[in-house]
Amino acid sequence: MRWLAGAWLVVLCLTSGLAAPESASGKPVLVALDFRSTYDDGEMGAKVAQVITGHAGRSGEFQTYDFLSRDEILGALGFKAGPETSPEEVAKVGREGFGAKYVFWGEVRPARSGCYIHFKTVDCTVEPPRLVIDEGRAADDVHKIPLIVEEVLRHLTGEPEPVKELDPAAERAWKVTPNLLANGSFEKGADHPEGWEELPEYAQLVVSPDGPGRCITFDLDRERARSYGGLYRSDYVALRPGATYRFQVRIKSLGPTPMVFLKCYDELPAKFGFGLRPLRVPAERREVYRRPIHAEATGAWTTYTTDFTPEHKQYTPRWLRVQLYAYGAEAGVVYFDDCILKEIKPPPVGSRKQGGDVRRESNANH
Repeated sequence: MRWLAGAWLVVLCLTSGLAAPESASGKPVLVALDFRSTYDDGEMGAKVAQVITGHAGRSGEFQTYDFLSRDEILGALGFKAGPETSPEEVAKVGREGFGAKYVFWGEVRPARSGCYIHFKTVDCTVEPPRLVIDEGRAADDVHKIPLIVEEVLRHLTGEPEPVKELDPAAERAWKVTPNLLANGSFEKGADHPEGWEELPEYAQLVVSPDGPGRCITFDLDRERARSYGGLYRSDYVALRPGATYRFQVRIKSLGPTPMVFLKCYDELPAKFGFGLRPLRVPAERREVYRRPIHAEATGAWTTYTTDFTPEHKQYTPRWLRVQLYAYGAEAGVVYFDDCILKEIKPPPVGSRKQGGDVRRESNANH
């Protein structure tokens, strides 16, 4: 009977051309559709929808649907959204099936550390429907997803973001200390930038198309973008164990998804085998810490900034390499410029801090 009631409500709305009834509480209705997550058969995508619905309901700002009723209505409509589904299609279902003001949908993709969530939200009450949220967030730990959802919901409630106290000493260090990357702006070097490895065939050192100076560009064909992607690495930079660092980079992507990995290494000592012919394994640098920066293909220069303290329970991160990376479903060009790495806090006693949030700023000009 419950399914029939849900189906009848949908049929009534569609045939009458009217939206479903408004919430009896007078609060705007918010619906979260399951996000697409093909890598785990939809499990994480469903969890993201549950977290959004739970936070929206507990906030007291929105009326939400229980998942059984939501699925009954979606089943009757035969509707399933993916990241490519247009805001107009989603808004039509939100309006006619749920009487909703806001509908969330999107995608969850796996990352080397945690996952990457692309949120989309449409306002169904205006014509044409307005996409009010279209952004990606990286969760290097699944337990951070509720915090990310809280931040995203603030776009709708207008609640101000908590003010983060800035460490005056760290901010001062960021302004005055030198860049540990000797050639982060790629201005030095002829055939390839000094302080970086040889350029692969898909990468070039070019004059920036949007202003003075040079930058690195990846020109990825579809086959490479969909398989290994493109990567380019700096030389090793010495670190002070326990210190906190800030990294900043500007990226512009016309298609592929850009990323940056801050990889830190320790030197593992030489080892000797046993037996009649003992084998000596030479000392080598081994990756012991990684800080990913998930960027987006916005088509405009965007600045990404993160603070991090490289640590490992067993090893000591002593060197860092910056790895520029891009991949995606289609061919395209990606630009990287102005890589800056600075120590902003000296090594504290007993510190166990890990990577912080990535801050993103759109740049109107180059």
